[in-house]
Amino acid sequence: MKFKSLFSQAAVMLAVAASLYLITKIYTDFNAKAGVRLQSLWEEDIQNLLAQNKLPSTWKKISQVEKIAARNDLIAESWVKTVSAPIEINPEGEYKLEILFLSQKENGHESAVIQHHLIHIPTGNSVWEIGRTYHFD
Repeated sequence: MKFKSLFSQAAVMLAVAASLYLITKIYTDFNAKAGVRLQSLWEEDIQNLLAQNKLPSTWKKISQVEKIAARNDLIAESWVKTVSAPIEINPEGEYKLEILFLSQKENGHESAVIQHHLIHIPTGNSVWEIGRTYHFD
């Protein structure tokens, strides 16, 4: 009788472990795909903004980039780790670009909001900001 009980418990534990693995795998795969898509959308957008002269002249003087995820946003945290800023760093530059990532889901549609904040390093003054939304569908 004890053998059947142990076997049942082991089977339940195995089923729970398999379920957790599948949920984690699906979540990780989704985030990876969203990160690749975000990288592509962001790079294309920055190139378009540059071509249309919609970025400030100080854009070419960025020496530091800091990526930040919105508080308690696990998807944004994964983007901070996996997505690279499509910005050419100028070691001689005097500006820092802070980039805030935020994930959104509205009416079943996934999107990313990226807030760009340019700071003059010597003075600490904020000199420019822009927010962009990237839709994954």
